[in-house]
Amino acid sequence: MSQRVPFSIKTKLILAITAVVALTTAFNLYYTYKTFKADKESYIFESAQRTSSLALEKISLFLNPIVEGLQKKNISQLNENENIKSIFEFSEEKLKTLSNTSNYKYETKALSNQMQFLLKGKEDGIYFDKFNTDFIVGIKKDNFSRFAIINLDDITRNFSVDNIFQYKITIAKFILLDSNEISTTGFDLTTNQAKFIGEYLAANSFNPKFKISVLSFISKEKSFSVIRQIIFKNILFAVIILGFCLILAVFFANTLTNPIIQIINKTKQIAAGNYNGDLQVKTNDELKSLGISINSMSQKIRDLLQDKEQMILALEKANIQLEDYNKNLENKVNERTKELREANEFINTVVNSLNQGIFVFNKENKIEEMSNKACTEIFNTEAKHQNVPTLLKLNTTETTNFTKWSEILFQNKLPFNSAKALGPKNFKEHEPGHPEFKYVELEYIPMNNQEGQLNNVLVVATDKTNEINAQEAFKEKDLYVSMLIKIVKNKQAFLDLYEEALSMLEDLRYSLGHNNLENKAMIVFHTLNGGFASYSAQELVNAARETETKIKSFEHEKENFNLFVENEISSYLELMTKFKEDLLSKISSGKDVVEVSKEDLHDLEHELHKISTPALEAFDKYIKKKKISSLFESYASLVENLSLKLNKPMAPLQIDDNGIRITPETYKDFFSSLVHLFRNCMDHGIEDADQRAAHGKSTEGLIKVSANVDDSKIQLKIQDDGAGINISKLREKLIQVNGEQEVAAMSDEEISMAIFLPNMSTRDTVTEISGRGIGMSAVKESVERIGGQLTLSTQANKGTEFKFELPLL
Repeated sequence: MSQRVPFSIKTKLILAITAVVALTTAFNLYYTYKTFKADKESYIFESAQRTSSLALEKISLFLNPIVEGLQKKNISQLNENENIKSIFEFSEEKLKTLSNTSNYKYETKALSNQMQFLLKGKEDGIYFDKFNTDFIVGIKKDNFSRFAIINLDDITRNFSVDNIFQYKITIAKFILLDSNEISTTGFDLTTNQAKFIGEYLAANSFNPKFKISVLSFISKEKSFSVIRQIIFKNILFAVIILGFCLILAVFFANTLTNPIIQIINKTKQIAAGNYNGDLQVKTNDELKSLGISINSMSQKIRDLLQDKEQMILALEKANIQLEDYNKNLENKVNERTKELREANEFINTVVNSLNQGIFVFNKENKIEEMSNKACTEIFNTEAKHQNVPTLLKLNTTETTNFTKWSEILFQNKLPFNSAKALGPKNFKEHEPGHPEFKYVELEYIPMNNQEGQLNNVLVVATDKTNEINAQEAFKEKDLYVSMLIKIVKNKQAFLDLYEEALSMLEDLRYSLGHNNLENKAMIVFHTLNGGFASYSAQELVNAARETETKIKSFEHEKENFNLFVENEISSYLELMTKFKEDLLSKISSGKDVVEVSKEDLHDLEHELHKISTPALEAFDKYIKKKKISSLFESYASLVENLSLKLNKPMAPLQIDDNGIRITPETYKDFFSSLVHLFRNCMDHGIEDADQRAAHGKSTEGLIKVSANVDDSKIQLKIQDDGAGINISKLREKLIQVNGEQEVAAMSDEEISMAIFLPNMSTRDTVTEISGRGIGMSAVKESVERIGGQLTLSTQANKGTEFKFELPLL
């Protein structure tokens, strides 16, 4: 059997280029033909439509003056038209000749009968008919008709000599012209349209007034003659290009295949073990680079063979040395084992001497054998073999989160340094100040195997308890110093607050046994909480807040509650006395300050009353009375403190009292209650810096106080530039209390005033600042107690303004 000879590279290259050029040409011809054909059809249809429209317009322009002349009976105008032979009137079966300019001979009887038949049952309007070789065009109105016999030969002659299009013209049911007797079956001549009719491209235009249809058409053969010529020229051009490409293919095939044959021969030599001689490729392309690579490979093989011989000699020498090494191996192993044992003992000693706890856990979250003594001391239990969540005393949710975090670590879902930040950062028991408080920081170090995969995690536990206790002690000292500074700066205001607190607690004692004792007690201790907080008197603040919580959760009988309140009052009074004694020893007046008792001032006032009225008025103005702004100085500190605590930047409190002075004792309940309003503004009204920036506001919040006297009344305003009152949320809270029907009838103004109702708060949780729903009701009660009035206005994202109208007492 003869072996089949495969195609050579040269043959394949020539065939490939031929196929590519042939296919490219064929596709080009095909899409060129399709594009030209579509474009030509579109153009012809457009031309046919335009031609038929022009023809229709021409016929309509011919008939319009005839119809108008018949309607107006303008015989002289009609006689000027050369195509009109005669004009008639037909009424009550009688025919009357109006004009016969061509001396046209007609049969009166036949024409009369035709008109009678034509007009019978016909509606008023324009009509057409044929009489002998001519056409009748007329108008009918009631039983009266006027018509003309016309000759349309001139019209049809112009269309029959068109060199491009042929026409089929019909008027009513009569064919005026049919150039090629084209079949229009299935083609609606009463519409304007263009489409194929058999082998013709046709377009129709229709005039409904005269019922004239003009169909212009042209054969496909005549239309596409130009396309056939273009296709023929493209084929000729393609043949020329194909021949030129074949010549180039033969040239480049020889240039390509000769170096390839040389490379094949050289590789055969290398395969046969002949590495001598270099391959010479004369081209300047990739084939030359391939030849250079083959020469380099041949040279490397020669070098490797030489190295192989040297390696065999080296191996023989190493084998002799290995025999000598094996003889002394056992002694060397014993020596190494001793060294490792000593090193291990040293490491254990070092690890156990560290103050930091160390343990290792695996992917099952089990602690391995390795853990030091400091770990046991820190966690008060042996760490070995425990689960890590158990050692760290994690709750159920924390244990689940730890398990997920451990999976992320050991499955290498994230780089270890990124993933370790998601794990527990500390171990904490109790709070600072508790005798058993403990705080331990945790650091995680990866222990990878030889493949770089995480095998275990080393945990370093550092006891930071003493450091945290020191920091807390420093904070307490810093807060204490801050408190002293604030009280020294506003000593008299603080002492007034202290006296007011004593009075409030005594009044609460008189309320023991009343039905609303719980509400009164909450108001008193909530006010004490806010008032002393403005001076950072944390000991008194914490005690008042703790009492608030006890009152809220008290669930015993009324007699027991009275006893409970009495005990809380006594405890708080004792704490206040101790606080004041300790405080006054530290802020005693300096040499430049003279303190005068209230009794001495009262005596001085009595003596001035005897001396002169102006002196008494001056005493009353400058000694007994104070500027309203001085009564708000403590609230400036309160705003500053709450700004830091709530992380809400605030501008300094703005106070404009216009120099108004009042007797502070008269309004002391009112000004004491304002602590709740300022805390409410800071907690509810002023937004976070990011929220303010999002609404285009300054990141610093602002609270302003202004006072005026009008008609013997003090007009006091306190306004913030915060978020305003959340009317929707407040309405929801009211619905829960009063029902949807009652709240639906309330206006937004009525809803906003609901913040002054007892136990009303839009907060879902109680914080140390607000949330109990007590403070604002205390403000309203204090205003009404001195005969004042309170209103407010609020606007979303603009702020809230509180207006107080107080009697000038």
